[in-house]
Amino acid sequence: MDAIPGHEKPPQSSNVSDTVSAIIWSRQLKLKIQNNLKVSNGLLADLSGMRNLESASKEIIGAIDDFENNLFTDWVEGIKRAMQNPSEKAKFEMSGQLMEFDYEAGGLLKVNYSEKLVTLVKDARVLGEHGFKIPKAIHTITENAKKFYKEGLTLKQAANFFNSMGTQMIDCQKPMMIDKATEFEHLIKNPKGSGDVNNGMVTWSDPIEI
Repeated sequence: MDAIPGHEKPPQSSNVSDTVSAIIWSRQLKLKIQNNLKVSNGLLADLSGMRNLESASKEIIGAIDDFENNLFTDWVEGIKRAMQNPSEKAKFEMSGQLMEFDYEAGGLLKVNYSEKLVTLVKDARVLGEHGFKIPKAIHTITENAKKFYKEGLTLKQAANFFNSMGTQMIDCQKPMMIDKATEFEHLIKNPKGSGDVNNGMVTWSDPIEI
């Protein structure tokens, strides 16, 4: 990604990848140039230097279009490469139990809806709004993830609260919350799905249970 004077990289937009942030920035820059050119045509059309301004503006807009297209190609190829790597591919898949305790990380509660999947959903939405055609394979992943996007974020919030509960509560609150925390922990360890599939565990493949 090319450097910008005064910046190591294009400004970072919230909740999307660096690549999509750069596309958002470049699109904003392109719109500014187009708007300036439109105003200039209305006010300065009779000046001799207008043709030079118009030519230079179109040249910059063309360079921005190439910049955006190259970024989009890099984004697509990056997802495709990840899909060919088993460990990376797992981060874009929704399978297994919704939540579980990660004892290798000190018993923290983990939601099996990865941050990479959250970012991918947001990236695809922004790129679609900017007129880019998302490849079918990536579109399928994002559409499946979007079915449970709201639930995934809600579960992440619940997990973050559970993991930080001990440090956020004042001492007088702890006795009141310990029973609720114990019940919640029991529910995570012994989820009660209604079907016989997965031994009663609620998984991402059970939309009704979710």
